[in-house]
Amino acid sequence: MSQLSKTVVLITGASSGIGEATARKLAQQSNFSLVLVARNQQKLETLAEELSAHSSADVMVYPLDLTKLELIPAMVEAVLNRLGRLDVVLQVAGAGDFKPALDINLEEVVNQFQLNTLAGIVLSQAAGQQMVKQGNGKILIVASMSGKLPTPQSSVYAASKSAINTYAAALEMELESSGIAVTVVNPGPVRTPFFDHSSTMQDYIQNVDRFAMDVDQVAQKLANLVLKTGSMPREVNMPFTMRLAYWGHRFFPNLARWLTMRFANFK
Repeated sequence: MSQLSKTVVLITGASSGIGEATARKLAQQSNFSLVLVARNQQKLETLAEELSAHSSADVMVYPLDLTKLELIPAMVEAVLNRLGRLDVVLQVAGAGDFKPALDINLEEVVNQFQLNTLAGIVLSQAAGQQMVKQGNGKILIVASMSGKLPTPQSSVYAASKSAINTYAAALEMELESSGIAVTVVNPGPVRTPFFDHSSTMQDYIQNVDRFAMDVDQVAQKLANLVLKTGSMPREVNMPFTMRLAYWGHRFFPNLARWLTMRFANFK
């Protein structure tokens, strides 16, 4: 199969966690060119070498700190120059920390919004412009159930994920007539290195371990969405228990708040 006939999938946050796991699943298919994006060049190159050695996928590595928003359009241009098209953008990269709202410093606030919200907006715009020219494409955004079910000590993280959810909802309506699908995937807690960088985060994932998902569960859902033909969902909330909690929050907000403070305040 020629390179130009393969589906080009760009994955951010590809050096670990959900992004890496999804790249591994897609590499098992025979018709993909994968573009792996993350800050850690060494991890990306190691993963690319492994995938290339054990699959038929073409793999391109593009090291980038996505908080450098002005560099994102150049990344999309580099992909187009090398591969000729861009069929799927899978936005997985994200950052967060759990702290009382009054204790988070400005640098932490800016960093979370840059990576969780603004990078997604800039990348969606750059990729979307190319997809409009092609007449097709998919933009898949990994947000979080935190953006739909905020809890104490997650104020900034939840707000940044809520913002990208809202942006994606409007973008989906604008691009629908152009043949471009926009889908947001909101996972609950997932056992990944996302929680490794602070003791508070580590304590949280241990406290919710019985509710947490394995990374392969989310990666398989994302891979299925990449592979899906026909109508795409606008939103995927997972797992089922958190989907139920979200509907309870919508229809019985006062009760949901009481239950959250009483039984779900794990941070």
